[in-house]
Amino acid sequence: MPELSPAYTEARAALLATSPEPGGMEATEDLPHVYGVIVDIGFSPLYTVAAFADGTTSAYDGNGGSVTGLGEITGTLVLGRGVLRAVEANLAGLRPARSTPLPAPDRVVFTVLTYEGRLGVEADGAALLRGRHPLSTAFNAVMGIMEQARHMVPRPDAAPPN
Repeated sequence: MPELSPAYTEARAALLATSPEPGGMEATEDLPHVYGVIVDIGFSPLYTVAAFADGTTSAYDGNGGSVTGLGEITGTLVLGRGVLRAVEANLAGLRPARSTPLPAPDRVVFTVLTYEGRLGVEADGAALLRGRHPLSTAFNAVMGIMEQARHMVPRPDAAPPN
């Protein structure tokens, strides 16, 4: 795995340390267990997408790039809620996560923050993309969030605004 930027490493650590208390996140009828999902995607470059029950949604790449505040965009807020709900519906397939390793190439790691503790699962990226995994619906929403993030980052070759 290529060396990760310190900005990425710090941001990921902060995401994983998020507690429901300061943000006032509480269990709800549709999210009785899950308050956050962090998805580490072992594509090139490494990406991390996070969605929280308070609407906070963000995307990071291992090179240090980030797009925060995505939850303020209605479509991305809906996608973030979709990630949380899809994971909530599939908690039975997750296991307690004592550590939070980064994925190998072409693998995806879901770290789920619940009111009862941290859960996780690693999956094959191709199986997720093809709809052959219980968390494929969640992953499709994650990919939608990444697409929104890409639209918010100016391309280096784009013409400057007039």
